Amino acid sequence: PLAGQYCAVCGQRSRTRMITLWQLLREVSEVLTTLDSRLWRTLSTLLFRPGRLTADYLKGRRARYAPPLRLFLGASIVFFFAVALGERLDLDGSVGFVVTDDGDLAALEGEGATPPGGPNITVHMGEPAGNEGGTGAAAVPRDPAGGEAVAPEPAPADAADEAAADPTTANGEGAGEEDEDPCGDIDVSLDSDMAWLGTYLTQERLEGVCRKIIDDHGASFGRALLDNIPIMMFLFLPLMAVVMKGLYLFTGRYYVEHLLFLVHFHAFFYLAVTIALIAGWVFTGRALPEWPGDLLGLAIGIYVPIYLYRGLRVVYEQGRAATLFKYFGLGIAYFVALLIMFLLTAAVTAFTL
Repeated sequence: PLAGQYCAVCGQRSRTRMITLWQLLREVSEVLTTLDSRLWRTLSTLLFRPGRLTADYLKGRRARYAPPLRLFLGASIVFFFAVALGERLDLDGSVGFVVTDDGDLAALEGEGATPPGGPNITVHMGEPAGNEGGTGAAAVPRDPAGGEAVAPEPAPADAADEAAADPTTANGEGAGEEDEDPCGDIDVSLDSDMAWLGTYLTQERLEGVCRKIIDDHGASFGRALLDNIPIMMFLFLPLMAVVMKGLYLFTGRYYVEHLLFLVHFHAFFYLAVTIALIAGWVFTGRALPEWPGDLLGLAIGIYVPIYLYRGLRVVYEQGRAATLFKYFGLGIAYFVALLIMFLLTAAVTAFTL
């Protein structure tokens, strides 16, 4: 039963006729206007008032702000989209991921320059090349006068004996090195406590994963890893909330309160790093100088740890000494857990290529 044309419970207007196109567009504009006011209030509080957004939300002041999970998801989407965009368009000379064997590494070194796209992480697989040129064959000196190839002088007897003992250096040639399979020497040895992994980490499976990675120099692995990192971070937050619960065990705080604090902090972190990325794209040293982007990146790098400390003070309302102790404890636990999660994500990514 209605007392008037609006529902007293949900606020819906009592209208049964078909909605018009104009009404639909007007409702969309109202949603955008409402979202705009809440969004800007949320972002300003999140970026410039550490811990205040979490504290207000825990005190029930929620209508003025965007929901925490929606804010976190939106910030993470913007951040990882910016990272992927910069990596694919090479907007900032981002670090690449290159996996090479002996021949490919020699080819890269022979070019005398870093491959296009800025500095690269090069993972070298296989034994080092038999000579500096990396071609697997010794260079034959030429006679400066006639330009003809001249035979090298015979090596001393001791050097000849050493070359005979080492087939990879005999006659200055890496005889079997050029055709060596960089994935063929993988050996799996597990302790008795980890024997259950032997049914999965077989040598054949590891060799298959290795070949998939080096076939395209790790490009597909790097893209897949970048796609899996957002999932890793989404699973990482509940784990860190358990650590926070242990650090504040006797404060009477609920687990969800720690999770809410981490959700807001990571949303802030994503937005701050996104701003630094965009500044790096704009201030490239071509049309605009580099120093404003570098200065902003340095300021954000200093602001993030200060923000975390101040946020802990505001939300948990403890003294400086107690907050510093838990701040460093959280930092150590964060680094260790993040490293373990990253290694697990890299392993899962490699085995699911």
